[in-house]
Amino acid sequence: RVAYEYLNDERFADSAQMYERLVVDDPRDHDAWFFLGYTLHMSGDLERAMVAHRKAADDGKRRPNALYNIACVHALEGRWEEALDFLSKSQRLGFRRKRSEILTDPDLMCLHGNQRFNDIVDGLSKRKWPRFRT
Repeated sequence: RVAYEYLNDERFADSAQMYERLVVDDPRDHDAWFFLGYTLHMSGDLERAMVAHRKAADDGKRRPNALYNIACVHALEGRWEEALDFLSKSQRLGFRRKRSEILTDPDLMCLHGNQRFNDIVDGLSKRKWPRFRT
């Protein structure tokens, strides 16, 4: 809980330390791997973030978002084809984020103008979003 509070306060180094302890204590804690990856990613430690994102992707619940994060790391490191492959996989597995959010994600700015990226983003905009009753 404290690790998540640090994350919300953008204290990424403190949060990462706590999530690292959690994954050492329980290597099957995919939520901890997911948030560890996110904190490392946000602090710029992309190499270690990639390891954590891949561990988080082992969990079905976290897989679409973890694959999206993997796509972001590939994009940031100039591996555009790999980024597009993982972005496409995340979409096929049910990644849920609005088109506008993806288009404004700074990690993916380098892919703008790429036709395959545009097709993936367009596919997300055609996704049927669940309706909630009030």
